[in-house]
Amino acid sequence: MTVFVLEDSSKHWLGGGQQVTLEVLEALRGRCRTIVCDMARRSGFLDRASKAGFEVRFLYGFGALGGKFRQSYNLGVAELLCLPPLTLWNLFVFLRWRYRLALGPRDIILYAATKKTFFLAWWLSLFGCRKLIFHAHTVEDSRSIIDSLFKALLRRADIILAVSTAVRRRLPVPHIELLPNPCSLAPRRPLEARALPLGRPLVAAVVASLIPIKGIEDFIVSWRFLSSHGKDILRYHIYGTGPMERSLRRTASELGPDCPVAFKGFIPFEELAEGIDILVQPSIVPEACGMSVVEAFCSAIPVIVTDLGGQSELAENGHCGILIPPRSPEALAGALERLASSPDEYHRLSRNGLAASAAHHPDLFRRRFNAIVLS
Repeated sequence: MTVFVLEDSSKHWLGGGQQVTLEVLEALRGRCRTIVCDMARRSGFLDRASKAGFEVRFLYGFGALGGKFRQSYNLGVAELLCLPPLTLWNLFVFLRWRYRLALGPRDIILYAATKKTFFLAWWLSLFGCRKLIFHAHTVEDSRSIIDSLFKALLRRADIILAVSTAVRRRLPVPHIELLPNPCSLAPRRPLEARALPLGRPLVAAVVASLIPIKGIEDFIVSWRFLSSHGKDILRYHIYGTGPMERSLRRTASELGPDCPVAFKGFIPFEELAEGIDILVQPSIVPEACGMSVVEAFCSAIPVIVTDLGGQSELAENGHCGILIPPRSPEALAGALERLASSPDEYHRLSRNGLAASAAHHPDLFRRRFNAIVLS
């Protein structure tokens, strides 16, 4: 049995979805031959997959053509124009691999990690495969014509994995399995919840790609609504890279020299967790399952998230995090001050998030993935 894992890491150095794909590779290790097929030539995902010893092959991609503010799961005009010829060429490349490897239809499982790679996998499945699998990482827009067409294509999939209830709810097909995202930090999570730090300023941080849908501008602007006490006890850090960095720096500078916003660049979460006291995810659109929130749970860091999609699902209506309305810097400032001034609530959210992280342990994910996919 050979599993072809189709990924497109051309728009992110190492996004949350690609971290999940790395866990999929580990789940398959030793159980079957696994070949990674990526539409990028260089990325953090490919570096890690190669170092882990997985076989990597390259397809011809168009992900980087989508425009600087587009997520990996959105299609730009340039991508749509390139889609037909590149799909035909990738079909030719894949069928040549299949011929050289002497693989029959019953020897192949196609796993697609993104909507674009599923489109290719759909065409490949017409030439025969044992299973066609799609891992759904996005909350679909029911108003989009393209998403409506995509849902029609999904009916050919044998298995659809949804990372959250918010994702599953938007995919009206019967064969969907709920499989929460794993987090590699779970085995190393602390044994005790955190206490509210005293005697020093607290660091509130966003860990995300610097693109509009992440709502990072709202995070910066919330500084304006803090009381004088809040400004004394809070510091803002932004971890990540992206096309909005220049405009976000300009927004921070407009708040004056006393606004302590530090841009830290991309740092793996396990390396920055000790320097964060509160994680903020101010997304302005529904996200499927914010990996930074899960990583914060595993590190016992209290979270503040917008009441949308999978991130509010993770917060369990305030049980594991504070929910705020989207596009509301004033509400965010109020939540930050409330948490920074309440040792009991801080400890409770830290404890509850730590308990919730057990559902995201990689071993649990791998067992469930193999039970669903390889059964």
